[in-house]
Amino acid sequence: LFNHESSIRGETFVSRKIARAIAGIVYKKQKFLHLGNLNAKRDWGHAKDFVEGMWLILQHKKSDDFVLATSKTYSVKDFVELAFSFVDVEIDWYGKGIEEVGKNRVTTPCSSTNSSPPCISPIRFQKFDASSKSSHAIPMWSK
Repeated sequence: LFNHESSIRGETFVSRKIARAIAGIVYKKQKFLHLGNLNAKRDWGHAKDFVEGMWLILQHKKSDDFVLATSKTYSVKDFVELAFSFVDVEIDWYGKGIEEVGKNRVTTPCSSTNSSPPCISPIRFQKFDASSKSSHAIPMWSK
């Protein structure tokens, strides 16, 4: 079972942290979004789809090993760019690695995004993806 997102995800999870920071930046309550590794890749899916997949697994007549995943990976940087696009903000990136900073293309660094050592999670995997081929064998899982 890979990353699964929903609106009730905790505020410390990167997806919620990004969404809340963008709202704070848009409403001028926050100036910066500090993140960990912008190049870390994850397989993000929605919790509702994963719950449906779990239910379908329980309906299976024969026990087996199943992997529930989207089989698509996106970087944290991709997520940031997509999330900012919903408020019509394009991000330009400058620098590399821990020095990389994203800035609003139209304004000044007021909506800056950067890698920050205290924000880098102690995660063992930089790329977190899976093959969901076995889960595609379940009727209705492939949509």
